[in-house]
Amino acid sequence: MSSTYKKGYTDKKTIEYIKNNYDQVSLRVPKGDREKYKRLAEVQGKSLNQMIIELLDAENERVLKEEQAKRVLTYAERINEKVATLSVNKEHYSIFQIGNTRIKFYSSPFLTKYCEILKWDDTGYIECTCLNTNSDGLVEDSIDLAFIADRLHLPLDIFKGIEEVRIV
Repeated sequence: MSSTYKKGYTDKKTIEYIKNNYDQVSLRVPKGDREKYKRLAEVQGKSLNQMIIELLDAENERVLKEEQAKRVLTYAERINEKVATLSVNKEHYSIFQIGNTRIKFYSSPFLTKYCEILKWDDTGYIECTCLNTNSDGLVEDSIDLAFIADRLHLPLDIFKGIEEVRIV
């Protein structure tokens, strides 16, 4: 039994798949730099294409984090002194902000997101729900900001007059 090979059959399928699932970006570099970049990628065990994509993804992630931080700061500056904000970042820090006062404190490495403020009192105590990577559903948590503020030598009266804490 002889097998026949139809030239281009696999190539057509591959070309169609690439066409439907990828965009092409052309890149121009100074003469000779292509080989330098190719060697750099090979040393890291990657293709030049893979290395470029990873670098672009990392830069995109950095810019998105920077934009989010600016939005949080702008939002906190816009609201009046009676509303505070609470947020968490990917470096395992939580940020409580009222006006220009910002309290940054270490959070659990499992904390991914604050969801709802259950209780706030103007002594600096927060009860909230949050999502953790090590649990299936919402988890209740509490934060004693007075304890943190005291360690930072902040006056405890900064919490007086705060009527609401919002999650951003």
